[in-house]
Amino acid sequence: MGGDFRFSQAIGDDEPLLAGRLYDMRALQPGLILHRAQGRDLQSLHSQVLQQPGIKLSLLAAGSTEVAYGRRRYHLGPQANATRHNQAALVALAEPDTFSRDWRRGREECKISITLKPQWLEQAGFGMLNEHARLATFANEHMSERSWLPSPQAMLAVQQVLQPPPLLPALQEIFIQSRCLDIIVEALSLIAHADAAAAEPRGLNPRAQRQLRQLQELLDSGAADEWSLQAIAAHVGSNPTSLQQLFRREKGFTIFEYQRQRRLQRARVALSQQGISVEEAAAIAGYSSAANFATAFKRLFGITPRAARG
Repeated sequence: MGGDFRFSQAIGDDEPLLAGRLYDMRALQPGLILHRAQGRDLQSLHSQVLQQPGIKLSLLAAGSTEVAYGRRRYHLGPQANATRHNQAALVALAEPDTFSRDWRRGREECKISITLKPQWLEQAGFGMLNEHARLATFANEHMSERSWLPSPQAMLAVQQVLQPPPLLPALQEIFIQSRCLDIIVEALSLIAHADAAAAEPRGLNPRAQRQLRQLQELLDSGAADEWSLQAIAAHVGSNPTSLQQLFRREKGFTIFEYQRQRRLQRARVALSQQGISVEEAAAIAGYSSAANFATAFKRLFGITPRAARG
């Protein structure tokens, strides 16, 4: 992925840096690189590595982290500073540049990063067709970026990449690839749509964009989990019918469907990372019945809460 890796201070050969159960990097396809990490920082320091050109995607399922691609800084993750929080990083390096990370003792992160190298984009056919000009422009403009609020489906795919089902090794590798490709499709579609929207006369007006952004931040914070639709709409300066229509048109599901998936995702993280009981996880997800919670959990994730806890 790069070279010239360095820390901001001297580290002893036997000095531990990370505690966790998953930290790997692999080439899923030529030019398609996956990095997975679930761990806790044991030191407070700064690291830097020179990275080669490519489109970079970083998403956190839990915890927080502070990273930078060149001059672009990102505060990622559900537990990141609320005033500086990014859902995900989507940035292009058209030339070699640095990747930096701030380490904080005791801080946990659960993330995946995907790199699409120029060779992968070329082999996928993106450089051959005129309709891919927007993507080519994005990939060839150094430090170009897009604001990205990953969908619940994308965040579910992140969870599944981090915790794939128990399959035969070859099948599990195919499963991980398929989940990564789902995430990539959403990210690359966003690049094309973002440029097209500027020329689209029926694009969202500034007021609707502001309401949608405020709504997304409110829902992701969890503060509105127990609110009525009317209270949510009033908070962002809209009415229930218009807000529901706007959100469903842009996201593909209702506000309460989005909230339900977010709560179930938080419950899965708590089950797998903290080992809480199924009953406690049901409460996090907003279910009074553990049986109903288990049914909804399996419908969304394909496994039972007990399997996720194990």
